[in-house]
Amino acid sequence: MAAGLAAKATAAYLPIVAFLAVFPKRTWKTFVLCVSTLLPVLAWYVWADRLAATAGGSRAATDNRAIWLGLIGLGALASGETWRYIVRFLVVRAFTPVGLIGAIWGLGSCGRRDRGAYLWWTWAGFATIAMALLARKLHHEYYWLCLAPAVAAGLGLAWHRLDAWRPGAAFAAAVSFAGLSLILSNSTWRVPDEWETLDAAGRAVAEATTRDGLVVAPEALLYRADRRGCRLEYTFAAATRAASEWEPGSSGLTPADLIEFYRAHGARWVADVGAEAGDLARLDLHDAIRRRYKVLIDRPEVLLAELAPGEPAGHAD
Repeated sequence: MAAGLAAKATAAYLPIVAFLAVFPKRTWKTFVLCVSTLLPVLAWYVWADRLAATAGGSRAATDNRAIWLGLIGLGALASGETWRYIVRFLVVRAFTPVGLIGAIWGLGSCGRRDRGAYLWWTWAGFATIAMALLARKLHHEYYWLCLAPAVAAGLGLAWHRLDAWRPGAAFAAAVSFAGLSLILSNSTWRVPDEWETLDAAGRAVAEATTRDGLVVAPEALLYRADRRGCRLEYTFAAATRAASEWEPGSSGLTPADLIEFYRAHGARWVADVGAEAGDLARLDLHDAIRRRYKVLIDRPEVLLAELAPGEPAGHAD
């Protein structure tokens, strides 16, 4: 448990679950034992804070910590968008409607004195409290995994009861759950549309640039091209955050301004994969690149320009 908490501190409610629902006796010794599982994660954060405070270079870790801590709170629960995420992920995508209903029925059908059910209800309750405090992060689907153990236990109890009553119905429910899980997880196990042409774009960038120069590009494209570079961004907030990693206090930067900021810090090229028709932020940035810099390659799958302001645009490939 201590190792798990050190990996993801958002599971800090687990020692409470252990104290209330796992140990048969709630004594000061069991309390100290549960609290001790938090020591590795506390030690890690103290050490990381010291490193961030004394190290030079990028301030990304410090900035991201401040951003993350600023998201904690219940304010997001007043947003309709948050509740749309809750319905979409909790009721549909995370566990499927069959899984969620089955888990609630399975745990609810146990008696009040059932220690196993008490454990999982306690787990689900504290996990829900943690998720409420992190409501601004619920668009990240992996946060819903904190409910997975309780849902799995409830679903197992439901199938056990259903199988004892009607084996055929239990089998049909299992097949339905498996089928829905495969359908809903399909989008996870596919290449995003924007990366369909990534391999071709990576080859083009690798052929047209040199290893000793910095390329401004999405991180995935930098990886495929095997080039060092700077992260390309598409929104005001992301562009400002990226610049502040180099120079604390940078503010009000557009994505196009960020490219110019990188050029002033030694970047030689800017590259991006092709933009879909509905990706307005990317399309606008590509237009700005074409107007401002010397375009070397302009194909549906990749845009590459040399950061040479003031030069006439060359004939693009």
